[in-house]
Amino acid sequence: MHFLMDKKQIIKVRGILKSDGKTLLCEHIKGFFHFLPGGTLETGESLHQCLVREFFEETGLNVVVTDFVGCLECHWADHLTSYQELNMIFNVSTKDFNQFVVVAIRPIYIAHASNVVYWWT
Repeated sequence: MHFLMDKKQIIKVRGILKSDGKTLLCEHIKGFFHFLPGGTLETGESLHQCLVREFFEETGLNVVVTDFVGCLECHWADHLTSYQELNMIFNVSTKDFNQFVVVAIRPIYIAHASNVVYWWT
């Protein structure tokens, strides 16, 4: 049986933050996947505004958006919806590193979100 699925497009902005040769990654608390800090673009927001806002909300860090790195496109479907997610990826920098220590072996808990931990890798 063939049926039409709803289609949904999502635009996200992600940031690459490096320190001492390590990159900050988020990990879902259940360990399902890793991702770069960032989030969903809101209506009327620029890509840079979105990334600055999301980075602060997730990590408490004030970042400056620098170079555009590229776009990662993902596709998946659930029961009735087909998704297309576009991840706009930028390099970012910060002067707020005094808020936490770079840890290479264990996660750091700097986020307000209860389902995410952050790793330097």
